[in-house]
Amino acid sequence: MCRGKQILPPFRSSMATPGLNTRKLSVTLTVRYTQAQLTKDWITARVSAANSLEFGLFCRSHLKAWAKSDLNNWNLVNGSSPVFSGPYLIPLLSWIVPNGGVCFLGGVVKPSENIMTEKNNQADREKPADWPGGSPGGISATVGRDGAAEKVRENFRRMVAGDAAPGEWAYSWRRELNRGGFRAVDFLMEEIVNSGKCIGCASCVTICPTDVFDYRQETPVDTRTDACVQCVLCTEVCPVLRPADQDMDALVQYGDNPLDEGYGPYVYGLYTRSTDQEILARCQDGGLVSTLLTFGLANGSLKGAVIGDVLPEDNQIGRHILAKTREHVLQSAASRYTYSPNNLALADAMGADVNPIAVVGVPCQINGLRYQQNSAISQSMVKWLRKNVALTIGLFCSEAFTHESLDKLAEIIGTERRKIRNINIKGKVVVRLDDGEVREASLKKYREFARPACLYCTDYSAELADIGAGGIGLDGWTYTLVRTKRGHEALQAAIEAGLLQTRPLSDEPRGEFLMQKLSADKKQNRPHPAQMPTYQERAAQAYLDPKTYYTKGPGARKAEPDNG
Repeated sequence: MCRGKQILPPFRSSMATPGLNTRKLSVTLTVRYTQAQLTKDWITARVSAANSLEFGLFCRSHLKAWAKSDLNNWNLVNGSSPVFSGPYLIPLLSWIVPNGGVCFLGGVVKPSENIMTEKNNQADREKPADWPGGSPGGISATVGRDGAAEKVRENFRRMVAGDAAPGEWAYSWRRELNRGGFRAVDFLMEEIVNSGKCIGCASCVTICPTDVFDYRQETPVDTRTDACVQCVLCTEVCPVLRPADQDMDALVQYGDNPLDEGYGPYVYGLYTRSTDQEILARCQDGGLVSTLLTFGLANGSLKGAVIGDVLPEDNQIGRHILAKTREHVLQSAASRYTYSPNNLALADAMGADVNPIAVVGVPCQINGLRYQQNSAISQSMVKWLRKNVALTIGLFCSEAFTHESLDKLAEIIGTERRKIRNINIKGKVVVRLDDGEVREASLKKYREFARPACLYCTDYSAELADIGAGGIGLDGWTYTLVRTKRGHEALQAAIEAGLLQTRPLSDEPRGEFLMQKLSADKKQNRPHPAQMPTYQERAAQAYLDPKTYYTKGPGARKAEPDNG
């Protein structure tokens, strides 16, 4: 199980949500002090405050009045921030809009696991009847209008099925902000997660300011659902619900006069290969990604990188890490074909304020990050991501595979799963075993175990990334697409430092052919994911293959009858 954020970046009073009446708000600060008596465990204070109030100073002065006896346990993060850390605290800061809605703009810090003793759990069960939260660390989720989430879903489904332009679908929930918000977590869980449409990008998990979600089995779980404060961010950042806003290009900042040949705007493409022998010994293809990250960490242009790694006990099951050293990057080198929720490491970066960072991910993860950065709801984490993500590298991806696929692959090639050291897909499945032996399997047969959720991603080449990278075309080299000025500067710096070799794409034209074909396969006949059938509907059709559902399966367009 992967938890959501543990510490959030500081609140800034200038980050009020557009459209909300913030001229005069009621501020609720709730603190649990776990070593005190039950009668002192819960402290609630309500004050009226102008929008320009310095909340850090407010919290500092009032907490001193309430906790004079033990100030050492009240650790202010980043000076005057109202986000606190310490083993004895669960602070919660929210703005309550007068008409009944809640817009959360602060953060939650949970106590250390060893503090949550049975005694404390008993105190949770015996909390006062007038305690405002439905669960420890939460504000009651019933402050909004009853049935609002279901009404939003009805409006959303009507717009998706009707004549509304896809760019207007978000209006179904954005208009609720002026009415006090709604429990977006309920809408998201019903429309995306329970329907099997969740692609697992974890954007809702990392952006949620009250840590509503855990992440299990490649989907969010609303473990602390009562902590929802109706900020609507989880819905806003889901790339399955809607297409990107029209100003997304301005956020990405593509280079001048970009080309667009069916796989997103880019300025130029080339093959790249690392000159670092240690990287080449560990990487999947040309080592471009590892080279850019290690170079950035070495020269100080990066302080961390959000990347995928593997579990210590299973080198083919992915996990997320925040890499801060060359060693971290190299231990994570090479590809895995199971899904790794890289974006969960964004919470680690924000919590420790590690910046600037690079983010490496498959297209759905890069898209999820961009939706967070470009959210129409301006909030502290959104602004942190805009400011501190210095480079995004997207990994070409047709689909990922289920964990169960590894056992099947081992059976197909006649070995034990534990002996598999590396998997590479080059029109066929190439498997390297722990003794160095290489075996091959049919990709068509292996594709039976493709991850069903990958149907809902229509991006092969990471069209919103600064740099796109993948192992197609020239063997031992990385097919590289440079889309933005940031990508160009990072690549050129590594080339000028002698860390990368380059070759033109014309040296192996098959790379460009594959780029066009694989990108087209992800888009062919496909509507927007919000218009696609649910997992349950596909299961009823006995057709879960995401690769061919819209080319050979039930979604394929039927040939027009020949009436001639």
